[in-house]
Amino acid sequence: MSKIKCSILFFFLGICVVIGVIFLINIFNNSKTSKSFKTSISPDKLHEITYNHSQRKSTMLNTETGKKTYTIISDEDVDPIFIWSPNSQYYAEIYKTSNNTMHNIIYDVKNGIGMWYDTKALVAELSKTIEITDDDINQYVTMSKFLDNQHLLIEFSYDPDSGQPILGWYIYSFLDRVVQDVHITK
Repeated sequence: MSKIKCSILFFFLGICVVIGVIFLINIFNNSKTSKSFKTSISPDKLHEITYNHSQRKSTMLNTETGKKTYTIISDEDVDPIFIWSPNSQYYAEIYKTSNNTMHNIIYDVKNGIGMWYDTKALVAELSKTIEITDDDINQYVTMSKFLDNQHLLIEFSYDPDSGQPILGWYIYSFLDRVVQDVHITK
């Protein structure tokens, strides 16, 4: 083979190697970012909720029919934690942002409706024993788990301007929005 033909062959081989390396780098980078999905399956295995981080949306899928029952768009830039009620009718999406703000949403899977968790009932109950406002506690309330099909265990913390931080938990009847059994640990 002549020197010109060898040079052209090595040139094209070099280009192929560079293109191959770029291709492999893109595959590696895409595999690192493809973990943008988070999935949770209901206890009865009939529903699957998938959160797509890049699109910031949760999609409910009926696993029997394969039909998407609804999609919820989030304005949060963090992946939620999902918890399910024992009968699989309700699930909660819990978002904890970088500044400790909690956003808690309860969804009724059967009826396709969402309920924002509201701290007003907790503030009213705590106001009986300590001085507190809704703005003070809103950031530090999170759903821990479903106790049954109507009650959630909620944890909270409150850091007043003066005094020791207050930690506690309570049972929340989310269907009637009633706070029960508040326990404060200081």
